[in-house]
Amino acid sequence: MKEKLLHLLRFHLDHHPSLQVQDIYKCLYQGVFGAEHLLTNEDKARDYFFSEFERIPAENKPPLVEPVSVDGGIVRVNFRPFKAMGGSAEKLWETFRSSARLFAPQPDLLETLWRLFYSLCKERKCPFDPVQVREFDEKQKAAGYPPQHHTPDYRRDNEPAYRVVGRGLFDSNCRIRGTFLQ
Repeated sequence: MKEKLLHLLRFHLDHHPSLQVQDIYKCLYQGVFGAEHLLTNEDKARDYFFSEFERIPAENKPPLVEPVSVDGGIVRVNFRPFKAMGGSAEKLWETFRSSARLFAPQPDLLETLWRLFYSLCKERKCPFDPVQVREFDEKQKAAGYPPQHHTPDYRRDNEPAYRVVGRGLFDSNCRIRGTFLQ
């Protein structure tokens, strides 16, 4: 699992140079828990989804799909390239909604991945200070490992606009111009 985690981390480091420890945590959290916490009020979540989707410009970057789980089964689908390829907001909403209901909480997995991330930092395979990682972990653990937002630097540099979905559902539900997205 350590090598798969390193591969996942390298993907995000390559695509998001301003990535910080909190952003790594958010990625790992999403890969374990998905985004069900965003659907506590489904009507409000739906309104926000369509409002955000409408205002985001269609562009060919960032990557359409970014893995957030070590097995690649959970991904972020970025709105910009999805729109640029003619993707249906309604189908993406339904995929997001369906995906959120599939996740079974696995707090032990998050803790395992976080410990592996910490060890990769100690081995200098990841460019983060192990002391900073440990301090962040202590705060998260004391709070019960809650979801987090992206850091201000990440938001500034990436303007994230995506939804976390199951890759299989996305591949089967979201056809663009008659073909499955890759």
